[in-house]
Amino acid sequence: MIHNVMASEARIAPGHWSVFGRTIFEGGGVSVRHNLILAGGGAQAHRHDFEHIFFVLRGSLRVACGGQTTVVPAGCAFQFEPGELHQVCGDGVSDAEYLTINVSAVQMDGGGKGA
Repeated sequence: MIHNVMASEARIAPGHWSVFGRTIFEGGGVSVRHNLILAGGGAQAHRHDFEHIFFVLRGSLRVACGGQTTVVPAGCAFQFEPGELHQVCGDGVSDAEYLTINVSAVQMDGGGKGA
């Protein structure tokens, strides 16, 4: 089912190969994307100006950050701070499905206590 959805609605981000995704929510400084990465797919090392959270739904992802590389399996999550250089690729064995949650910096009113 995911392949059919991704084939009809997916967009490939610049600097990515064999990674397909669609935005399923956007608002209030938060966006959620549903993604499919083919086994040999990935992204060039890059950074964002927002917090970047991944939750692996199926398969596994190979993640490089801070000079270390690790494989993250389904059912696990990981996060990158704004500005943190990172690279996420397929594990080279099977396709993976995952969510990315992107959270922009939020300005707090009242001395950081929220609105």
